[in-house]
Amino acid sequence: MVVTERPRLKKTHFIVIKAFKLKLWMLLAVMSMSTGVVIWLNEYVNDNPDFSGSFPQLIGSMLWFSVTVLSFSQRELIRSNLSRLVLTTWLCVVVIVTACFTALLSSIMTVPRLEPSVVNVDYLLRTNAAVGCNNKSFIIKYLVNLQFKPENIKQISSINDYPNAFEKGEISAAFFVVPHAKVFLAKFCKGYTKSGPVYKLGGFGFVFPKGSPLAVDISEAVLKVSQSGEIRQLEEQMLISSNCSSSSAVEHDPGLGPELFSGPLLISAVICGIVFLISIARLVRKHWLYLSSIIANSANVVLRWASLVLTQCYTRIVGSRSVKDSNNVIEQRPNNQQNVEITEVF
Repeated sequence: MVVTERPRLKKTHFIVIKAFKLKLWMLLAVMSMSTGVVIWLNEYVNDNPDFSGSFPQLIGSMLWFSVTVLSFSQRELIRSNLSRLVLTTWLCVVVIVTACFTALLSSIMTVPRLEPSVVNVDYLLRTNAAVGCNNKSFIIKYLVNLQFKPENIKQISSINDYPNAFEKGEISAAFFVVPHAKVFLAKFCKGYTKSGPVYKLGGFGFVFPKGSPLAVDISEAVLKVSQSGEIRQLEEQMLISSNCSSSSAVEHDPGLGPELFSGPLLISAVICGIVFLISIARLVRKHWLYLSSIIANSANVVLRWASLVLTQCYTRIVGSRSVKDSNNVIEQRPNNQQNVEITEVF
């Protein structure tokens, strides 16, 4: 079924968010937070007064720095060269992402997107719309079987007359066999598209007299051409313009994914990871005495606790054994007395 195209109504709710896919939004948020944490940690290790304060203030400044760095409005002074390297790399990523976001959002809001004016056959039947088909075509019988009224089936003699019938409102849809539909869309690409299901009604064939030797040869040739893919190549070469109409009818997700920004994001992530490890090493080196005392105290506490547990376990084991030995001695004493008494009687 071939129908006209119409502009698709845009859903303006959250259209800004649809410019990027959810994975990319989440990845950008994680990268922004990671960049802020790495820069804050590196500046804190280098005793930058802008990145000092109490623990709640440090957390707040770290989160605020992660947000303000996106708009280049951070007020904190960066002193470390490693922090500048991380910040420069991340700002390059932000510039690239911002440019792509602006271009894609402009395309979504300005470029017209089309959709079929009629989606299915049921709509045509409900609205009692007129449809067109080739003159004296076998499709008329199938349209009647689909519950179309005979007076609503317009027979059109030439393929060039269909655009005039659509423009005048004489028909709302045109039914072709698949080859005719491809030829029509190749010739009248703009403003028309295929819609609805494809019905398998029959096809074209070659008719030969009975016993004709050409029947076998033609059948083998058609089968060979079909299996080799030459028919598909001929369709693509001769009807290549039909692709433009079908592409407008299919709705694609315009959002960009993280795959397009994998290179810059990977470079920024690697640099952040290296600077983070360097900052951790400097932090451990700076507070090594304090950390070593904590480790030593923790080790002493663990050793004391382990020795206490072992002592209690040993005491319980030894105590249980002594109780068993005393019970055995008490049980043996009456037996010895009985043996002595029996000996004296005899």
